[in-house]
Amino acid sequence: MRTVMSEGVAPPARGEEIEALLQRAAATADPQEALAFLAQALTLDSRNERAREALRRRRREISDRAAGVSAMPALAAPPEISGAHGKGAAEVSPQPGPDGGSTPRKRIPAAWLLIGLVPLILAYSVLFALVAGVPARVAAFLATDTPTPTATHTATPTCTPTRTPTSTPTPTHTPTPTMTPTNTPAPTLTPTRTVSPTSIPEDKSESGKWIEVDLSEQRLHAHEGQSTVLTAVVSTGISVYPTRTGRFRIYAKYQSTPMSGPGYYLPGVPWTMFYSGNYAIHGTYWHNNFGRPMSHGCVNMKTSEAKWLFQWAPKGTLVVIHK
Repeated sequence: MRTVMSEGVAPPARGEEIEALLQRAAATADPQEALAFLAQALTLDSRNERAREALRRRRREISDRAAGVSAMPALAAPPEISGAHGKGAAEVSPQPGPDGGSTPRKRIPAAWLLIGLVPLILAYSVLFALVAGVPARVAAFLATDTPTPTATHTATPTCTPTRTPTSTPTPTHTPTPTMTPTNTPAPTLTPTRTVSPTSIPEDKSESGKWIEVDLSEQRLHAHEGQSTVLTAVVSTGISVYPTRTGRFRIYAKYQSTPMSGPGYYLPGVPWTMFYSGNYAIHGTYWHNNFGRPMSHGCVNMKTSEAKWLFQWAPKGTLVVIHK
């Protein structure tokens, strides 16, 4: 049974590690990824107020994105008009009179009710037009009681002048001078200098496979001799967990292996190749921020590219890491 490998160098003080996690949470634009960094910081110090406040702020940000825009209020429904006693009038139930009898209330004509509702409907129409952002002339049209027809301009076709072809002058024939051959001496052949390929360090070969990691560019290159067969964008170690520079060789390969370190545990890290102690080149499923430092010292690759490199590079392959 294999033991769990620890990624990167020895951790600094706990306060520095929490500070690094807070900086990474503030730098990322992905709220889910920021929550993962803040959870690691609270694992180290559950009472850290900065981590708690950042966690609450990120959760509010996720809730605000999910809430969306609230719906507009609905128009009030007009009162129900009863037509039992005649068309166009509203009737209310009779009220008792002063002598105990039933006194019918006056019926309100439906026309007055409609006239009373017109200003309310127009007010809601203008409000809806302003909120929806329609042009001012449409809002003015909705606010007008009686639409005024406007004259429609009909474009009058204009006469297009016919282009008259012009006469093209005939070119004047110019006599061609007769070339008189002269004796030209044969050129002297000069040997051409052959450009030799760029020299390579003594620990490389013209045909061997080797891997180059450029920390400044955050790039990994796979070479066969002096030919590059793969260029990939990677993420190397952050400032508190820098990636070691130098020349190394791959000594162990695992298709999947767990990794752990200060404040994190990663099961099933895919396509892992160790080249110096606990430093390795491997696939990454927990972030997608390639092109800038993100790791505890290892070289993070996209999982598909890490699989290709794993199958391409055998044990003993040279790894050159430089700034």
